[in-house]
Amino acid sequence: MTVSSLSALSREPLLVGICLQRQSASLALLKESRTFAVSVLTASQAEPARRFADPQRPRGRAQFDLVDWEPDPYSGAPLIADALSWLSCRLVTTAAAGDHELLLAEVVEGVARDGHPLLNFGGAMAAVTTLEAAAPPAHRATPDLSTVAVDTPLTRCEGESG
Repeated sequence: MTVSSLSALSREPLLVGICLQRQSASLALLKESRTFAVSVLTASQAEPARRFADPQRPRGRAQFDLVDWEPDPYSGAPLIADALSWLSCRLVTTAAAGDHELLLAEVVEGVARDGHPLLNFGGAMAAVTTLEAAAPPAHRATPDLSTVAVDTPLTRCEGESG
């Protein structure tokens, strides 16, 4: 499945959140197994993301027939080859969120590589590139950022057509 949002929620313990539609077949599977894996795809992996988002795709392991993958050592779930990062997760809790359900999970293992992530921006797949920080609007006072730790570059999205 493709999720439109993966959020880092906490650093200690390391928690992430994803939202799934309540009628998603994957939701019941994740709630039952209590473990899952996340493959954060690169900007060049839009096609697999679209395929996994297609409600008409094959179900079960057959949906992975057209991509290279290996099983996650923790959950056994597929990890997509050449992804930007992989997260092995243990489901902590769920919460109703309108027509979706929010899943909060602890990251028990993870691997990250250098590269550009694939994003969902404005309903389309988008790539991320770095850019210079913009000056604040003239009518606002400049905040004191001397105590703020920044561990990622500022980014902008470049959407793709289609």
